[in-house]
Amino acid sequence: MRVYNCTSGCINPITWKKFGQLTQTYSLEYPSKYVTWYPGFTYRTNRIMHAIYATVYHTIPSALLDMYLCCTKQKPMMLKISRKFYNALNAGSFFSTRQWDFKTTTMDELVQAVKRAEDGHDFEVDLRETNGFRWDNYVKDFIVGVRKYVLKDDLGSLAQARVKLTR
Repeated sequence: MRVYNCTSGCINPITWKKFGQLTQTYSLEYPSKYVTWYPGFTYRTNRIMHAIYATVYHTIPSALLDMYLCCTKQKPMMLKISRKFYNALNAGSFFSTRQWDFKTTTMDELVQAVKRAEDGHDFEVDLRETNGFRWDNYVKDFIVGVRKYVLKDDLGSLAQARVKLTR
């Protein structure tokens, strides 16, 4: 059985710094109505420092907001959202904290085979930027998808979320 590593690593690479910048840009453009803190992305290598920052900037503000919500007879939800976000980050941490180098030899062969196929134009498998794959578009779709499918925050609340973010 042939194995194809559909990866952009050596043909259209992106750094964590660039990924963070794009994430920052689209988090500001498509904020969630649940935003409690101005979005910012910093990549740390020290787990203890990360835990301290996560507690100070995520857990404590979420707990305080939930206390406020309880006092105003509203449903507390921020700790739950914060926990979901943190769990998602932890789920991906094994992959995001290691260097991964994948060979694309078989992928190059697949790209050529698809291009030669009769209906090959219907299948985009080439991740080169010159063929249309843009990290910018990918990160935008990622942010909008998290907002819509993970946070269950439809785009109808975007205006409200932008006002809240500005405040």
